Amino acid sequence: VGSMYGYSQDLSIKEHPEDFVYYVPQGLNYQVWFTDYEINKNYEVVAEKKPYKGRFFQHYPDGHGGAYCTFMGGDTRIVKVVTGTNSSRRVLILKDSFGNAIPGYLFYSFGEVHVVDFRYFTHNMKQYVQQNGITDILFAHNIFNAYSPHVGKRYVKYLKQANGTFAPRTDKKTAADSLHKEHKTQPAEEHKAKTPEEQKPAEEKKEQEKPEENTNS
Repeated sequence: VGSMYGYSQDLSIKEHPEDFVYYVPQGLNYQVWFTDYEINKNYEVVAEKKPYKGRFFQHYPDGHGGAYCTFMGGDTRIVKVVTGTNSSRRVLILKDSFGNAIPGYLFYSFGEVHVVDFRYFTHNMKQYVQQNGITDILFAHNIFNAYSPHVGKRYVKYLKQANGTFAPRTDKKTAADSLHKEHKTQPAEEHKAKTPEEQKPAEEKKEQEKPEENTNS
């Protein structure tokens, strides 16, 4: 039921949930790398962890509160997807959480998809673009952030800041530890293209596997 119920606590919303439908790219051998941030109690980046391989789409049971993290496991990380698409173009998506669902739709159009949340970035933006051979940049914000002056100032800061710009470490336990404790990115999985047989609907498979009736009685 999402934030609408979380803020309002209106039981009529909880009793009438919507279906959460998302689309997973098929026929691509894509691989995903995450670089997680360590966040302090003020939601500032205090450290950057080593890149690791994981799953882009996280799977949660119906009704699980972690469904927000279905795409990329959350916001406090840099995501790099090598899509397997035969393209030399590389897109950098600069987004807030409203942009989390967009990257999967671009796997067929770009050889690499990079995702950065505008609230958490410790590199120099110019150098990141150059070092990763970025050819396209997409801004994906909700309408309030799209025209907010502080968002524009944040991007100007990223153009000027040095690589490895971290906030002072003020506490041992970070906000990310509690916020994302249940939403760790799942281990990497293979994303191999399915064979024509695997792509057949389940009903069709069952019909083919159904034993022939014995007509001799």
